[in-house]
This record gives sequence, C-alpha cells and structure tokens, in this order.
Amino acid sequence: MILSPRLLEIASCVTEKGTLLDMGTDHGYLPVFLIQSTVIEHAIASDVSLFSLKKAESLIVKCNLESKIETRLGNGLEVINPGECQTIIMAGMGGHLIHDIILDNLEKINQTKQLILQPMNNVSLVRKTLEISGRLIVKEKLVKEGKRFYQIIVSIPGEMAITRKDDYVLGYRPARENTSCFFDFVLSTIEKQRAIIQQLSDKNTPKAKKQLKQSKEMIMLFEEVLNHG
Repeated sequence: MILSPRLLEIASCVTEKGTLLDMGTDHGYLPVFLIQSTVIEHAIASDVSLFSLKKAESLIVKCNLESKIETRLGNGLEVINPGECQTIIMAGMGGHLIHDIILDNLEKINQTKQLILQPMNNVSLVRKTLEISGRLIVKEKLVKEGKRFYQIIVSIPGEMAITRKDDYVLGYRPARENTSCFFDFVLSTIEKQRAIIQQLSDKNTPKAKKQLKQSKEMIMLFEEVLNHG
C-alpha cells in the first residue's frame, strides 16, 4: 500500500510492536500499512463515524487482515481499556479535540508508551497539554503536502519544561528536525504573523494592540531561529 507523505511520516514514527490504536481511522490506511510492513502485531481502528468505519472494514477484509485489525465504533478513547494499547495515534483532528481527549483520559494516556499526534490546528495547545500531563516530546517531524505543512509530535511518559515561546509554535527544540522543510515552515509562520500585523495596523483597540505586540515578539523569535537554529 502506498501512503500519502503525511501518513507515511506518521507511520515512520511507530516504534512499539504491540497493539496500536488509530483513532479516527477513516479509511484504515495506517493500521493496514503498519501490519503489512510488520511494524506492529495488532491494531484497533476506531472512528466515531459508522460510515468511515465501514470503509476501514472494507479495506481490512480486502487485505485479509481481519485477524490482525479490529474495528471499534466510538468516541475518543472510550473504545479502549487502560493499558490495552502501547501506541495511540491521533491524526487529522483539531488541537482542541486532542487537548480534551488527553485531559479527559489521563489514566489511559499514562499507560500508553507512545503518543503520535498530528493536529490540524492549535498545535501550541497540544504541546502545552503534553507538558502539563507528564509527557515528554521525543520527536518533532514536519511534512509538506501541497502548500500545507503538517506537524507530527511523538511523546512518551516523562517530564518536560518548555522554556521558549517559539517552541510551542515551531516544535520542542530538543526533539525537532532542522530540515529544509523546517526552515520553509518557519518562513511561512513569519509571513502569517506579518499578515496579522498588516490586518491590525489601523486598529486601536486593547485587543488589537495586544495581538500586535505578540505578533511582533513572535516574529523576532522566529527570525532568531532562522539565524541561529
């Protein structure tokens, strides 16, 4: 099976052999690929949508993997028991949703060796959530599909203190990969902050002034990353 660049990068982060939960599995591409590649031994493909789960079930049957991949209909982590999965993947969903799922299921999260997260937005919030939940970010990966950058975060149990504001946005410094893609991402992030400044340049409200100050500070931090890493 051929995966998209985003899914292939997510798959490359899986290091635990045991049971993996692909939450919000949609078509079921990830668990099928990981089983076929003998990266994992067993997978649970879950989704809150019965329609999506049926698509995954169809692929699983087509690939004769019914004994290796089971499907479960349900919301969030309610589909598993504490300690049942060594790896949990939450990809392609909003950062606020990931934040809520982690904080609402700390017992299950704390018994999971590896979390692989790919938020579609509010990535800073996800890193803050990991920080306060006793999770250490061990890998930060970036992948670009079309014009969009996707940030992939891998965490394990452990203490972490993020001391720089730009680390919440660009990735935890000790774990991130400084590839050409990363520097393109930083440039893109700077441009977004400049666009915010342009939009607010003629606004005089306290909220606008606060945002202008924050955007200018973040640009300085991002430019320092470009210049010094």
